[in-house]
Amino acid sequence: MGRPRAADAVAVTHEFLALLLGVRRQGVTVALHELEGKGLIRSTRGEVRILDREGLELAVTGFYGVPEAEYARSMGAGKGRNPDPIPAFVSTTPKFYRTF
Repeated sequence: MGRPRAADAVAVTHEFLALLLGVRRQGVTVALHELEGKGLIRSTRGEVRILDREGLELAVTGFYGVPEAEYARSMGAGKGRNPDPIPAFVSTTPKFYRTF
């Protein structure tokens, strides 16, 4: 196996992942160790390297792809703008609850 591509290395700490996910840092460490044990990633201080992207996608049992597609849609998928812009002031309160 050759050296992983630069895109396969993510500079991130367990602490930052925990903050993003809203979980305890220890939980992130346990999960990363499990993925390492399966040979899917290699986690070192401040970096996570993906060793088997296909295996990692299979390991998340269908949760890969939906958030990524939504992110691409909301960010405009390289178009430089959001394709479905929401006006800055839009009330999401149903009409029958509005008091103004």
